[in-house]
Amino acid sequence: MIDDVTGVPEMTFHLGRGVYVSVNKTYPTVDVRQRWKIPETNQIVSTKKGISLTYDKWEALKGTFPDVRETVPEIETTTPCILSEDHQNQEGMLMCSNCNPFAEPL
Repeated sequence: MIDDVTGVPEMTFHLGRGVYVSVNKTYPTVDVRQRWKIPETNQIVSTKKGISLTYDKWEALKGTFPDVRETVPEIETTTPCILSEDHQNQEGMLMCSNCNPFAEPL
């Protein structure tokens, strides 16, 4: 994917709904950001809603994960929607607003 602001190739991971994590070689950050679809052009762009973490802040955040798991134990039993029963076929996955937040209705 090409970053919509810098034009630099980036690695992007979809977390669900319109939230994505991206990294690129130009900026030494991990960017967690909400994206939205411009209705007129169907272009998906990043919004200001999110956070950009330097690598050391990212490592510090990752270091808190054991404490988060201890504080909120139910986080361990959360099932990603991709593993739910209605995702066992392509149509179910394509209709999921979590997996495909910008999809047109079938």
